[in-house]
Amino acid sequence: MRAAGRLAVVLGLFGGVAAHAAEPLSLPPPAVVTPPPAGKGLVDQTDPSLPAGYVEEEFVVSGEGRIFGYDEAGEARVIKDREPWSTRVIVRRPADPRRFSGWAFVEPMHPELGRSFAWRASEDYFARRGDVWIGITTTRNLILYGEGDPIAKLKRTDPVRYAWLGMGSGGREGGLNWDVIASVGRLAKAGDLTGPLRVRKTMIGGWSGSGALTLFFANTFHARERLPGGDPIFDAVLLGEPGWYPRINADSGDLMPYDVRQRPARLDVPVISVNSSAAIEFGMPFRPRADSDAPQERYRAYEVAGADHRGSRDPMGGDLTKLCGAAQSDFPLHHYYSLAIEHLKAWSDRNAAPPPSQPIVIDRYGYVVKDAAGNASGGLRSTRLDVPVARYYQTHEAPKVACRGGGRMDPFPRDELVRRYRDHQGYLAQVRTRAAALVREGRLLREDAAEVIAEAETFRGFDAAQRRAR
Repeated sequence: MRAAGRLAVVLGLFGGVAAHAAEPLSLPPPAVVTPPPAGKGLVDQTDPSLPAGYVEEEFVVSGEGRIFGYDEAGEARVIKDREPWSTRVIVRRPADPRRFSGWAFVEPMHPELGRSFAWRASEDYFARRGDVWIGITTTRNLILYGEGDPIAKLKRTDPVRYAWLGMGSGGREGGLNWDVIASVGRLAKAGDLTGPLRVRKTMIGGWSGSGALTLFFANTFHARERLPGGDPIFDAVLLGEPGWYPRINADSGDLMPYDVRQRPARLDVPVISVNSSAAIEFGMPFRPRADSDAPQERYRAYEVAGADHRGSRDPMGGDLTKLCGAAQSDFPLHHYYSLAIEHLKAWSDRNAAPPPSQPIVIDRYGYVVKDAAGNASGGLRSTRLDVPVARYYQTHEAPKVACRGGGRMDPFPRDELVRRYRDHQGYLAQVRTRAAALVREGRLLREDAAEVIAEAETFRGFDAAQRRAR
């Protein structure tokens, strides 16, 4: 079964579908933005600490939307109209308009966990650049983690503040996500969510479940949900490791894993896919399509060798080292998420094409080919893999459910480190050289290179006791 599935992955390495050719949709009634009623809010879904100079605002956004289904040709069509929806939107922005970059990053937050990946991964990047982050509470009708519905969770936490939230007449219609995302994007472009800041461009992006929402919207609605003048709502798209392609509505079934509608479409704005080694190891239905610099299909597919699905920055479930019996990966996936954002903005603003992508190497059966250190070959490189001090691997088949999908690492013993680098200074010199090269190549941001070097400076693997401090 596994080999057959992986053979299909190999056969579908580089494909792509054109953006949907159906006519643009008519605009739904304008959404309404109001402050939430009094209450304490859901603390564990909003970050209580913000970067210096940033403010957080919470809004209730309400409107009427459409529920879509598939016609005989597989295209989205309206099957029900004027369904009410009301959701929570969080905005984190510079307080001083002079710091604002003009870019707003819009993230449809995880439709079951209710969490943001983009803010957790790139909070410091957004703050350095002066970007706005906008998070949308979404829902889905398929419960995978036993977490329930984010809107229901909000209501349980604060019945007063979130009393009016709901999707459709039944309250949990995931098929309204698409009009919700489009409406919030239009509000962002109009400056109706950002106070004194005037948004110049917007980017949509996510990761895992929120990446799947982003992919579905981009494939199915980007060409059809537009601004009043016909321009795109979103000026760039970041497809972060989509997990479990969404159902188009609450009553529809799932698309088959190898349905071509799950491939990244060719859009009129730049698109970058970011995937970890975990996605390739686990067997993605389709490898992302080939790079393109053509104006109407600008695209890169970055596969981050050594990275895992959860990331090391505030990973879902916390540090599971003791539970899972192996050290939790310290791979800085967040560096490469921020890198993709930076490249997308430059591609949109100046048509500055990012460096070409390179796929992670797989064998004829779809398994990732490992290098001499036991790490993934090919892909987007890093100092973690090119100047290794550990083996990075995934735990998809761990006995404990909480340990699946996360990354683990086996630190090299001291004698292996000495064999490779002689001493700490030899290791540090190689990290500095490789980090500088990655920056020159456009494969690492300068500030993240400084972070990598600072970590290498405090690396303790050469100590007699083999202590590590990263």
